[in-house]
Amino acid sequence: MKNRIPMWFFCLFVNANILGQVIDFTAPVSFIYQGETLENVLTDIEYRYGVKFSYSSDLLPLDQKMFARIEEQECKEAFDILFEQTQIVYGIVGKQVVLGIDTQKVAIAPDQGLFGIAEMDEAWASRNMDLLNSTRRTSSAIPVLHVQNRFRPLQNPGRRYVIEMTHGDLNSREHLTIFDRIERRETSPVAHFSLVYPVGYRTSEEENRPTNIGLHLTWGHDPSVNGVILAGLGSTVEDKMEGIQLSSFFNAVGGEMEGAQFTGLVNMNFRETRGVSASGIMNYAESMKGAQLAGILNISPGLSTGFQGAGVCNIATRGWGVSQAAGIFNISRGVGDLQAAGIFNIGDEVRVGQIGGIFNIARKVNGFQIGLINIADTVSGPTIGLINLVKKGYHSFEISGQESIHANAMLRIGTKPFYNILRIGARIDERTWALGYGIGTSIPMGRRNSLQIEAICSHVNDRTFWTDQLNLLNQLNLVANFKIGRHVGLALGPVFNVSVSKVYHADQDRYGMALGSNYLFDETSYRSWRKPVNVRGWVGFHAGIRIESR
Repeated sequence: MKNRIPMWFFCLFVNANILGQVIDFTAPVSFIYQGETLENVLTDIEYRYGVKFSYSSDLLPLDQKMFARIEEQECKEAFDILFEQTQIVYGIVGKQVVLGIDTQKVAIAPDQGLFGIAEMDEAWASRNMDLLNSTRRTSSAIPVLHVQNRFRPLQNPGRRYVIEMTHGDLNSREHLTIFDRIERRETSPVAHFSLVYPVGYRTSEEENRPTNIGLHLTWGHDPSVNGVILAGLGSTVEDKMEGIQLSSFFNAVGGEMEGAQFTGLVNMNFRETRGVSASGIMNYAESMKGAQLAGILNISPGLSTGFQGAGVCNIATRGWGVSQAAGIFNISRGVGDLQAAGIFNIGDEVRVGQIGGIFNIARKVNGFQIGLINIADTVSGPTIGLINLVKKGYHSFEISGQESIHANAMLRIGTKPFYNILRIGARIDERTWALGYGIGTSIPMGRRNSLQIEAICSHVNDRTFWTDQLNLLNQLNLVANFKIGRHVGLALGPVFNVSVSKVYHADQDRYGMALGSNYLFDETSYRSWRKPVNVRGWVGFHAGIRIESR
């Protein structure tokens, strides 16, 4: 059935031609996706090639698994292959690629076995063409083996080619024999021994066959690897590396790395890393799915999923579910899971939380923040710290009175699960004033009202500008907040007070602050090696008017 393109897409193409296409559809692109979601695929292409996709997330099947392998093909041809497994159609408007759905389009099921194809050079194809051609039968519509377009170049035109296997009559003894003969001819292990590159011996002269076992006394270089590499100083791999790479000082991979790398100094991977990279100083991966472990620094500028652990810092500039742990700081742009650092964390969107010794900064936190100072635009969970600044959080200003401190001004900032309290107050009849800090939580009571549990500790300056002795008023407030307007509330509730003081009043011959009455307890501890301490407890009240942001 022939696909029909909607008329609005025709208009988009016309507008694109009038404005001048900014995106070069003839530019070569390369990517491999094996079961990635459509959303991740679009995000990856945007980052790697500067393409901006415009679409409605309600229309596109963003959770659909995508399968595609593109090697140095034109952008338009790559998009055609990528989207043929969906009902997506696209057009260009300025610098954007607009995506839509054509319900009349017939999606072609992707060949998931495409990732099992073998990459061979022209010499291999020439030697085995007799075997490959022997599998072609005029009576079979789909042969077991065939060469698509005879030869199809991959990364290095003129050198590397692909032999594709398609499903056919696999029960045929003749065809199974062909498979066996090719396997025996071309799959013997390749070993590489070297003193220092390029001085060494390789058991195969075909550069495109990967090295299976590599032993290098100093620095060794391999075109590609599928096995184990051991190097005295360092190891470099020109293309893809699958397996284990172990050296004393450095490892570098020009293509994809899938497996594990261990080195004393630096690992450098210039394409995607799937596995573990561990080094004494630094790991770099263009994109990552796995773990980076370093004594000092980890960097991943591309799409990153997994874990970064470093003694000093981790940087993931386009995270997608990456967790970070560092001795000093973490920086993550994109979507991160958990950040834990000795000094600070900076994130964009955090799905679990941030734990920082001094401060945490994030745009959106779908979890918690724990640090001395926490700053965020939006936080869904608690922000636990001395100062919590949440732009779209909980903010209130209150004028209130208590029996102990008659007039008070209180500022509450943070989130409703956990907020900070700054308090200043004074007694009307005396030269006594208080400065305090506290924490609290708000528990909903219906749609409008709430119960707030707060702990506040205030330093009381008793009849002087500043009292330089221990003179603390500790309060536990159980306050019901009744909304009387959209942003106005009435706060009422009991206060449990405990004063701790070393202040001595000579005119009254007593220790302790002159606050409260009807004490539940009033004890003064006398010890010869310490100044006496007075502790009193009583129940008071709290009443105030609040102005709240939300």
